[in-house]
Amino acid sequence: LHQGAVVEGETPRYVVYCPKDEDDVAGRVEGLRHRFPEAPVLVLAPHAGDLPLARAALRGGARGFLHLGMQPSQVARAISLASEGEVVFPRELTAALINQENQPPDLQALTPRQREILGLVARGLTNAEIGRELFLTEGTVKQHLRAAYKVLGVGSRVQAARLLERHAR
Repeated sequence: LHQGAVVEGETPRYVVYCPKDEDDVAGRVEGLRHRFPEAPVLVLAPHAGDLPLARAALRGGARGFLHLGMQPSQVARAISLASEGEVVFPRELTAALINQENQPPDLQALTPRQREILGLVARGLTNAEIGRELFLTEGTVKQHLRAAYKVLGVGSRVQAARLLERHAR
């Protein structure tokens, strides 16, 4: 969100959020929804196929998912529909999200270190405690967790731990 795009005291008609790779997309979208409760929040991605980003956008309550490959008329239509209360996601992405929701996550896509750290998260350890146990800095633990969340399509340590617990059974 470009801060200059919003005049203090005015309510925008819509908000387009362009996340960075490491962003907590769900949390940022929620924050924008609280800051601008009357405006739909749409997430803009470099390409349509970013399923973890799309899932995080939905989790945060985004009304739409836009990507740079869309035609200007498609973007305008998506913004219009989102402003009318519709949830707008590309068809191919919606189908992929539904299909992926019905399949367990690929835990093998995690690195051994990510699995080890997530196991310690599931035991209730903090990042600092995990760092001490594995001789890592807290920042390195956070980096591993962010990467693991992206692979698993989750946005928090609680969601990751629940997912691991569910699939360990």
